[in-house]
Amino acid sequence: MATNNMLTNSRLRRRRRRKPTAHRVPGIGYNTALQFRNALAAKGQIHMDYNIPKDALVFSQSSWDGGAGHIDIARGNGQYISGGVSNRCGTRYNVQLLNSWNPSPGAPYLGWAYAPW
Repeated sequence: MATNNMLTNSRLRRRRRRKPTAHRVPGIGYNTALQFRNALAAKGQIHMDYNIPKDALVFSQSSWDGGAGHIDIARGNGQYISGGVSNRCGTRYNVQLLNSWNPSPGAPYLGWAYAPW
């Protein structure tokens, strides 16, 4: 019984150390969505057309993200999965299904890319 509790407590401690957020994700290696997008662009992996395929990463930037950029995931039907969006938009939840790659008025479209992993 004590071994199971120790294992469970060890797992909990490891989970607490990792703080998954939209920005500063160590697994990706970039501090912001915009840095990630620019690295993909430097490798020629950003597409600027609007024929966005299912599961593509869609990049934008607006005043809402403080210049850090934003990433959505395309569903391939004109809808996008987005996290960290204001609860004034879409379904009013933090992770939402949106009908636009960025609901912020005047937000520039920065292209799309296939996920590199």
